[in-house]
Amino acid sequence: MKKISFFLCAALFIISAAAKDGNDNTIKSTLNAVTVYRSGAEMNHQAKG
Repeated sequence: MKKISFFLCAALFIISAAAKDGNDNTIKSTLNAVTVYRSGAEMNHQAKG
């Protein structure tokens, strides 16, 4: 659980930093990375369960 919360904090930090730059592509790619990570984590969790 700590690993997930750490990742979320890092993702929020990256998104806020990207928002300051005003670079839409960076924000989109970051959100895509978060989505991929979340789907991978869910698949990993289901495999364990």
